[in-house]
Amino acid sequence: MKNVGKNRDLISSVFSSVAKKYDIMNDLMSFGMHRLWKKRFVDLITVKENAVFTDLSCGTGDIARLILKKNSVKLSTLIDPDEKMLALAKENLLNNGISLGNIEFKSCLAESLDLSEKSQDFITISFGARNFSDLKKGLENCRKAICDGGYLYIMEFTPSMKNQSLDKVYQKYLTHVLPKIGKFVAKDEAAYSYLASSIKEFLEPREMKKMLLESGFSYVDYIAFANGAVGVYIARV
Repeated sequence: MKNVGKNRDLISSVFSSVAKKYDIMNDLMSFGMHRLWKKRFVDLITVKENAVFTDLSCGTGDIARLILKKNSVKLSTLIDPDEKMLALAKENLLNNGISLGNIEFKSCLAESLDLSEKSQDFITISFGARNFSDLKKGLENCRKAICDGGYLYIMEFTPSMKNQSLDKVYQKYLTHVLPKIGKFVAKDEAAYSYLASSIKEFLEPREMKKMLLESGFSYVDYIAFANGAVGVYIARV
């Protein structure tokens, strides 16, 4: 199994550096497909009436926005280690007509998640799991915070695609194209070189499912998006 531990200071500097152009870069990196993936991801989430949920590694708040636009919840918490991202998430929600009255914002690492035990109906992580400095610890913290019968929903890039021809293109894109996009759009080639590496070094789906089960989840379902370039994990407590 791969070592998925990360340097926390490096990760913080990367996301602080690219925060203002994060959404633009996501559009360019995925050719706009991340918006469709996020909608499909949210459609898979079961949201009961008066649910309590957390969007972990929330970035600019896209997932929370999609959930809150179509569901009435009791309390939602948006968590990200980067204060700039949280500020952008607040702005994103307000610009889309979402009241912040029952929303909490916290700057916190997944590895030191302090949510009350069994307090969440579900937790979402969209394209953030690969940046945890201690993935196993982060997953265990999520499991402890989710109530019995609740779910952890994760969407993440995978390091390879099953189709060999497509995978060759995918690997060249990660190695050569993505850093150049970062250089010319975000003016930060090093940050996007890290993002490319974080994808290539992340767990394969079978390894991720195994870690989720080892973290205490009772069942894990896996759904592939984009010919396997993106994976969705639905883990039940």
